[in-house]
Amino acid sequence: MRAVDELSFEELVEELALLSDGSGGDPVRAVRLAGIERRLLALVGGAASHHERRSSIRMPGDLPMRLHIAVEGRMRDLGEGGLRVTLPVPPPDDEPFDVELLPGPGLPPGVDPPRATAVVAWKRALSYRGYDVGLRFVSQSERQRRDIRRLVIELLRRLSHRR
Repeated sequence: MRAVDELSFEELVEELALLSDGSGGDPVRAVRLAGIERRLLALVGGAASHHERRSSIRMPGDLPMRLHIAVEGRMRDLGEGGLRVTLPVPPPDDEPFDVELLPGPGLPPGVDPPRATAVVAWKRALSYRGYDVGLRFVSQSERQRRDIRRLVIELLRRLSHRR
């Protein structure tokens, strides 16, 4: 098995997909998976700022999505722990709500629109109309987590083809 630093971007994405589909509980697999995610984060996002607290890969994307507070917006990036969205109105700060990506041309074929429960982690008004909002997932089933991970992997594959 080659060292993570020796793998190409495409090899990292494919190994991430393989390890993500495997069963949990294997500490060697968990360490390898964490190393691959750190390497992909460095390759995709450059150096993380000292404010960065994410522990999983988050990929840029421009997909339609809906907060189940009757507000539709645009997903700007997505990871297993949450997402960043642009919304026309700010969501409530103190209560959880359902978030769902909408089916459409941006969603990869065979990937069901992921859904999870989230809370507002941060928000800021944009200079133009609307709000940039960070949402943290607070409740998601194992299937929902896997669906989000599959979508992140598919977005990584798309990025790989553009390189």
